[in-house]
Amino acid sequence: MIPTILQVLKKFKMFLYGLTEKQKMLFLLLYGISFFIYFFHSHYFSGTENIMSSRLNSMSIAIDSFFNGHHLLSGIDSAGNVISIGGSDDRGMYIMVPIVAKLFGITNPVTAYAFFQKIMVFSVLLFYPIMFYFIFRSMLISLILPLIVTAQFVVFHQFTDGHWVQQWVLLIAIPILWILWKHPWQNKFIILVFIIGLASSVSNSIRSYSGLGVSISAAVFIFYKLGWKKSFKLAIPILVVSNLLFSPFLVKGIIAHRNKENPNFPIENSSHPFFHSVYIGIANNNSNKYGILYNDDIAIKRAREINPNVTVFSGEYNSIVKGLYFDLWKSDPIFIIKNYSMKVILLLEMFIIDGKFLICLLLLLFIGRKQEILQDEKKFFTGANLILVMPLFIGALPGILTFIAGKGGYYTLGYEGATVWFWILLLFYTIKLLEKRFFH
Repeated sequence: MIPTILQVLKKFKMFLYGLTEKQKMLFLLLYGISFFIYFFHSHYFSGTENIMSSRLNSMSIAIDSFFNGHHLLSGIDSAGNVISIGGSDDRGMYIMVPIVAKLFGITNPVTAYAFFQKIMVFSVLLFYPIMFYFIFRSMLISLILPLIVTAQFVVFHQFTDGHWVQQWVLLIAIPILWILWKHPWQNKFIILVFIIGLASSVSNSIRSYSGLGVSISAAVFIFYKLGWKKSFKLAIPILVVSNLLFSPFLVKGIIAHRNKENPNFPIENSSHPFFHSVYIGIANNNSNKYGILYNDDIAIKRAREINPNVTVFSGEYNSIVKGLYFDLWKSDPIFIIKNYSMKVILLLEMFIIDGKFLICLLLLLFIGRKQEILQDEKKFFTGANLILVMPLFIGALPGILTFIAGKGGYYTLGYEGATVWFWILLLFYTIKLLEKRFFH
């Protein structure tokens, strides 16, 4: 049995490493397509746990209304009234899902949303074998890593509600930035920068600022590669414009068109003001002497104690909770510092333990010497890690400022996604070292 397996592996090795560059590209493309087909028809993203019940109701109305010829971001409620759909920071979801539903004839909102997620995620992973080959010039990595990335981000992680775009935008941007770091192709540079910016814009339309980390990383990378003067000639303007293309430009255009047809359209905005979330997030839902919990009702009650007639989530409301927040800083700064420090410790724990960082580092150092691992790759390895710093930092802020629910928590999915890429990078080099020792 074992000799037979070894013989098969030997023949596969001879086949794999005997291909020309064009044959390798074709093989990896076919592998990516088969990868896409298999996972697209899998059960992932198929349950109602992928979308909140309140959002599911709005999605159902949005799809039905669009099917019946109404404008995007509008709907008809059970009483026959025209209502605004997507009044918060997730309008992109209520634009793209109804379009996908209508294109493919899907009326069930759960099925439509699952279909939308699959298109968004697996169409990216389809190109991973080729993208990893461009980065590492390794057939073994190109075959193994797409499976590992899919297992980490799709099988074991929660791609729930609208928060999954925090990780989706990393799936697109990080490999592209790594490719540009290693192979700064002049003729492809602007196109790839545009893709990063557009992905960030789409992501921001579903979850506010979810693409900010990769956009800043891309900007820093451009300045480093091209210098200040060359950057502002084309690359930075392209990055900025593409970042604004879907959200806010397209979203605002759709809203303006909808409102033009209905001048008296009831506009509603249920987005939580910044200091509302920051105030109730101070204690991370731990019991405390101030009775602050991550619960909307806490902030609303405190605001109404100051002004009983305040409109919830209005500008005045935000000013009141902002005052409450800074009053607490003045009266008891130790309380706030202690709670923020505990959140930072939780995030560090997630990075080291849940991120498997130390395990992969020890495995890498056990297999080979540091000099051997980083030979001819030191500059790329350093740059690839630095590219991840900003998404890690930006991804940590929502958890620090609001609420950390532990692994898989809504507000730290972006942070978790960045930590995963750190250990995946170490895993890349582990596989590459094994390939160097046993396949060449």
